[in-house]
Formats: sequence, structure tokens, C-alpha cells
Amino acid sequence: MLECDFCTGVDPRWRYPTEPSGAWHACQPCHELIAAGLWTELAARATTLTYSPHWNMPEDQDAYDPAVERQRDHAWAWFRAARQGPAVKLGRPRRTWGLFPRRPAPALRGGARAGRESSRQ
Repeated sequence: MLECDFCTGVDPRWRYPTEPSGAWHACQPCHELIAAGLWTELAARATTLTYSPHWNMPEDQDAYDPAVERQRDHAWAWFRAARQGPAVKLGRPRRTWGLFPRRPAPALRGGARAGRESSRQ
């Protein structure tokens, strides 16, 4: 399952291609902040919500620690330098019901019409 690489939110809607052959994913709110160049606001959003997997820090470390902020800023500077082209909008994830994807109903022998016609006789 994909998650936003900036705030770790679920259901990222955008993919940012990066060099070499990688990609970062962003949810809609983070994408809007990136597109507007609002890095301070993005940092506030990400720090408030959760930890980014690109920060490489222990879960119990304070997100407001200056060392964490430097590491986050370094990761995002790398992202800005490695970014290749515009963001690509992702399609909606396939919806599944339960644990398994839905399967089409089995085909009727002779087709549905053949079954109805034989019952009329």
C-alpha cells in the first residue's frame, strides 16, 4: 500500500518522478503545498501528522528536535534536486470488498438467454 512520502498519509494521489528511476508520492494536501512552493507549511503539516519514512529516525524521537528538522530539510532538498518533470496524477485505487478482489460471476452453460428460452417451453 502506498503512502504519502511527506506526511505518511494514506491514498497518495500524485507521483513525483525522481532521478535515478525513483519516485516520491504525495497526498492531495501535500501536493498542493509542493506545487505552491510552501515548504514551511509542508514541514508544519508533516511534523504535526507523523514521521516520513525518508527521515530515517526512531519512532520515539521528537519530531520538533532540530536534528530531525535538519534531516527532513536535507531529504526535501534532495527531492527538489532529484525531481524529474511534473507530478503525475495517480488513478483511483481498485476497490475490493473483503480480503479478495471481486470475481466475475461464472458464465452459464449455453448462455443466459438459452436458459430462459428453455424454461419457457
